[in-house]
Amino acid sequence: MIFQASVIMIVSLCCSCQGMKVFVHSAAATPLPLVAAMAKWGKKAGLKNVEVIHIHTEGPGEHGRPEYEGVVAIIPFFQF
Repeated sequence: MIFQASVIMIVSLCCSCQGMKVFVHSAAATPLPLVAAMAKWGKKAGLKNVEVIHIHTEGPGEHGRPEYEGVVAIIPFFQF
């Protein structure tokens, strides 16, 4: 519970601007709780076009769900 509250507090302080760019670490080091909290906070706060930039992430990718469309824009460095 304390961890979850800390994650939400960090995200709310750091992700408060529309259109900001957020680099997410890659592979097994992807901070999944932070990325999920960022998407939830962005939707709740009414943010738009927060760009999540990454090389490669692992995990469920909650920030890519349809309910976060327009809130989070996923920008991979490598697109095929």
